[in-house]
Amino acid sequence: MIHRFIAVLLLAAPAAAQFDVPEIPAAKTARRAPQAGTADCKDIAVDAKTAVTEGTWLESRLYSETHYGNYGEGRYGRGQQQETGETHRERVQLIFNGERNLRPWETETFTACLEGTVTNVWARKTGYKYDIVEDSREPGNFYLTPTQRLQLDPDAKGVTAELVNGPAGITLRFTDKWAAEYAGDSLAVRAELWQKKDGWFDSKVAELSGEFQSPTQGSLGFAGFTQAGGEYYAKWSFRRVGKISKGTEIRGEKTAAVRFVP
Repeated sequence: MIHRFIAVLLLAAPAAAQFDVPEIPAAKTARRAPQAGTADCKDIAVDAKTAVTEGTWLESRLYSETHYGNYGEGRYGRGQQQETGETHRERVQLIFNGERNLRPWETETFTACLEGTVTNVWARKTGYKYDIVEDSREPGNFYLTPTQRLQLDPDAKGVTAELVNGPAGITLRFTDKWAAEYAGDSLAVRAELWQKKDGWFDSKVAELSGEFQSPTQGSLGFAGFTQAGGEYYAKWSFRRVGKISKGTEIRGEKTAAVRFVP
């Protein structure tokens, strides 16, 4: 009888009141848990004026992975990777901390890669060594702090050359666009003089080289190597010697042909 009375009370009790619970916004997730996926890599080029790069979007198709466990004697089996159908996208932005004194012709190249949910940035061809740190609160934002100056290749168009006719012979005259930037360094120039031969192979008649101290203009003379009426052109190259740039040999464009008229 007592049990039946309790049951009647429960059935007669009013239903619990329903309240609208406000939705609490989810906290921003700094970084998804690492998950494997396809790799998407892009190069990011910056110049001396760049303080913050534009956003570069990367996209990775995520994998599901099964591990099969221990097979004994320290051997483990790894499962197959299959695409889940889910795509993870990330916007990468480079933010430079500190002063960067790049020369006017210098550019730097970085590579950003997204693999699954993991993003990395590497310095590829840069004028500095960098400490690279990703912002823990803003995934995809990487802060780059220069720590040591490095040499880059010189400007391939920084030196121009032409053949000119003169009373004593033909001269290769060159002009250095960046002579002021290279004060204290040297410019090494090497040139081959070739004679055009109609109906036959052209022939190399001379090779000269010289090293010049930060010249705005300079020359290599081929007096004694030319014949009146002969038609000549030059193949030439230059390299920087000193602290500013790497000593990479840069091949210039073949000069226009000049006929020697003493």
